Amino acid sequence: MSTAGATARAERPARAAAMGAQRGPLDWRVLLDWLREDGFVSSADAERVVQRFGAGHSSLHALVRLGGAGLQRGSGGKPLDTEALTEWLAARCGLPYLRIDPLRADVGRVADVMSVHYAESRRALPVTVTAGEVTIATAEPFDVGWVPEIEAHTRRSVRLVVANSESIEGQVAEHMLDVGLIEAPAKIAGLSSEICCDDELLVICAPDDSLAKLDVLTPKLLADYEYISREPGSGTRAVIDAYFKQNK
Repeated sequence: MSTAGATARAERPARAAAMGAQRGPLDWRVLLDWLREDGFVSSADAERVVQRFGAGHSSLHALVRLGGAGLQRGSGGKPLDTEALTEWLAARCGLPYLRIDPLRADVGRVADVMSVHYAESRRALPVTVTAGEVTIATAEPFDVGWVPEIEAHTRRSVRLVVANSESIEGQVAEHMLDVGLIEAPAKIAGLSSEICCDDELLVICAPDDSLAKLDVLTPKLLADYEYISREPGSGTRAVIDAYFKQNK
């Protein structure tokens, strides 16, 4: 047995134990530690995210929050957006990864397995139903205490997969939708877009913040502040990023 082989064998039980100890909803801190362990992010990038996220609470799902942190896999590597993180988590959990389109879900079948409210609260979506099995996509692979209840209700075994939904532009491009509402010009070749209305984006801060005392805020003034933005690929984020670049 080589030394390298012994090291690889020693790491697997430790990793399995760590995964087995995880229970409940995903926590961005735990996910960040796992990303660092797997060599997806550097210690410096992980610490940067901790400093950015540590001071406040967010209602965003842990994967969505990390997906908007601007992380990349290695130096100049692939962006770790929500989709990439979801696929990574599925592999780490030993569960299948599935790209789904909630708009194409069979609502009748979903209602047979669980109510819409139940699905939303568990971050789960029934995908396929057979005579003996129901496949359910979940964004919370460690918060699955509801599985026995569904198995008893449907009299079928539950097969879990980890999934994240596609973007509206992708659905239109693949002819799954005829029209979609987006926040920025379409980037996919073959799609046309027209302005149908104007929206307004506002700066929000605490009442006692120094910004609240100002009558006018300029892009240059705001550029030095950290702010919560949408994930990479979001039209809203693209508009905001372009606005700051044009008004340096």
